[in-house]
Amino acid sequence: SLKVSASRTSKPGFTPVSESKERSIKLYLPNSTYPDGPAAVAALDRIREELRARPEFASAVVTSELPTEQVLYANDIEFETLERSPDAPPANVDYVSAVSPDYMEVMGLELVAGRFLDDGDVESSVPVMVINETFARTFFGDASPLGQRVRQSFGDIPFSEIVGVVRDVRQDGLARPAGTEIFFTLDQVPSRQVAIILPTADFEGEVGRAAREAVAAVDRTLPLARMRSMEEVLGEAVARSRFLTGLLAGFAMIALLLAAVGTYGVLSYSVSQRSRELGIRMAIGAEAGRVQRGVLAQGLAVAMTGLGIGLIGAWFLTGVLDSLLYEIDARDPLSFLLGPATLALVAVAASWLPARRATRVDPVIVLREE
Repeated sequence: SLKVSASRTSKPGFTPVSESKERSIKLYLPNSTYPDGPAAVAALDRIREELRARPEFASAVVTSELPTEQVLYANDIEFETLERSPDAPPANVDYVSAVSPDYMEVMGLELVAGRFLDDGDVESSVPVMVINETFARTFFGDASPLGQRVRQSFGDIPFSEIVGVVRDVRQDGLARPAGTEIFFTLDQVPSRQVAIILPTADFEGEVGRAAREAVAAVDRTLPLARMRSMEEVLGEAVARSRFLTGLLAGFAMIALLLAAVGTYGVLSYSVSQRSRELGIRMAIGAEAGRVQRGVLAQGLAVAMTGLGIGLIGAWFLTGVLDSLLYEIDARDPLSFLLGPATLALVAVAASWLPARRATRVDPVIVLREE
């Protein structure tokens, strides 16, 4: 069952990406220089050896696609022995990644069952794959997928044995939920277009030159493209949502300011119009504090009625924000507390300050003016 977990181990000298600063570079190995998959993989192996021979690149890993930048494949797949009912979901996989054997460990993927891919999973060994939890849950339910054999149903691709299950990773941005995914080693499923992830934040100084030299030692014709930090990669994935959220936040702040100004103006004007009434009350002996509390209560009654109606409307309308938020509830209690609290404070000030000014004026002067 998927509840049977396997422990993670760290190789000596490896630092998980989640604990370090890292940069990614993209490489493309052209057909003219590397006519087949094994030739491309051999070149990538030599590049990794050159990189990892340098202490600063001991944790260098390779993947066909960077997280949050995966392309939705939706490839058809076949199961060797699994019996599928007519109402079962379509047999396809959303994402396919070819990675270096230590990619999962270095990138901090969490192992749920079985094992990670390792150095023994080469072209001449038994074909294997690791799947994510969504794949296991979609096609196997509560049964264990370990040992099952699956293949992509195109070309001359052999069945691969499922040897591990890992936690889901959002591959196509953060807005799209995790889909079904399988991982192969680059040795068994070669890829010409890859990204190399290096555990360093520096690409301008000595470290950047060292990376270029390591690649040039294998092939001087290979340019390093799109050198970015993983923070930049993640930032690009959420750029649109971040812009829209910032825009909405700006409009919300303006709306809150206008609401505050409007509330203060309306209540302040309403209280100032009652100056004659307040003067008469003070003239017949009413206490200033009691008068102020009465005015404050009336002002707050109006404000609370408006806030109540606004909160009900906001509760039903905030669902439109769900697509712009990542693991944040659109009906966040803090947001529903701070906005009304701000307007309530404005209502208190708008009611209390004019009343306080009116009760401090000599009632005789107020009556004479009237």
